[in-house]
Amino acid sequence: MFEGVPDAAVVATIGDSARAENIACARRLAAIAELYERRQIPVEGGHGRELWRIDPWESVAAEVAAAQGITAAAASVALHHAICLHQRLPKVAAVFATGAISYWTVRTIVNRTHLALEPAVLAAIDAELAEAITAWGGLSHKKTEQAIDALVERHDPAARRRTETAVRSRYVDIEHHGGIAWLSGDLYSTDATVLDRRLTALAHTVCDKDPRTIDQRRADALGALAAEQSTLACACGETDCPAARTATPTSVVVHVVAQEAALEAAKTRDLNGERPGDGGPEVVCDPERFAELVREATSPRPVDQIDAPADLAPNPGVVLGGPIVPASLLAELAARGAVELRPLTHPGQSPPEPNYRPSKALADFVRCRDLTCRFPNCDRPADLCDVDREDQMSLAVAV
Repeated sequence: MFEGVPDAAVVATIGDSARAENIACARRLAAIAELYERRQIPVEGGHGRELWRIDPWESVAAEVAAAQGITAAAASVALHHAICLHQRLPKVAAVFATGAISYWTVRTIVNRTHLALEPAVLAAIDAELAEAITAWGGLSHKKTEQAIDALVERHDPAARRRTETAVRSRYVDIEHHGGIAWLSGDLYSTDATVLDRRLTALAHTVCDKDPRTIDQRRADALGALAAEQSTLACACGETDCPAARTATPTSVVVHVVAQEAALEAAKTRDLNGERPGDGGPEVVCDPERFAELVREATSPRPVDQIDAPADLAPNPGVVLGGPIVPASLLAELAARGAVELRPLTHPGQSPPEPNYRPSKALADFVRCRDLTCRFPNCDRPADLCDVDREDQMSLAVAV
């Protein structure tokens, strides 16, 4: 097929085919959404539907499944994406129709924004996503989710309330089952990152002859950590184990990048103790009240009745190579001494550096700017990467 075709043309064909595939997929979802809308037209007196035992959703899913030769379950998933895209995120749908983004990105956006219900909030999220997503092509799955979550966190007050509710429910539970115990809990994401890296660091303080797997060593490292041991005892069984002679205490540092405005705005939040009566989410037990709330959330309202969007929250912080840290949590971390606050210095605010190796201030700036390794789809935290150059004369990047 490609005999005699230059390499550049083959690569161009790959890109063109990907865009054509995206356009075709967008058209397919648009057709599914259109079919669903047509099936909502009421039949006069219900004529022809007296014996129906399925709703319009199941009817459309069955038609889509037959047309595509797929299962009804798979067709139902496509129907869900089509409806969310064209009813809730029309501007994202328009970008998808140009082939600039993939179906994978669309699915991720639909799944990460499905809890945004207020029309004004959803419209703001839709507009900002449509403007930003065309530059996300090189982002990994984790980074794409992180970018969407940060955007939703800024726009949706309900998302911020959900975050605060989740933080108040943090706990650690241990259940014993014979000689093994089950450990579960909810922690601050920063604490979980520190614990994760600390366990890995302890797991690597043994010698190469240790018979345990990395998972087993990480589990045993939790016990060593609880016993305030700085290293994990090696299980090689040799009297002259090199790990016993050379083991050194391990330390772990997790870097969180945040704007100063986020710290200031979050100082009024109290995330400890029981939830106060602050007019938070309504707990609904009455089925009629639940049905009323569903109708209010899903029924379209005239433009003049749509509430104005709430004030934007400050941008959340980001753990290098890890999750976002909502602004409401940043001040709490600072107040309990869990973080050391250090301002970053922009290279433009200082004279050029004549040395090959960057100074600590410049290296910190590069790592906080890049967050992860700069290789496409690599999520390795920048603080675990070397700082080098993209090419001989370029600026420094984390690799």
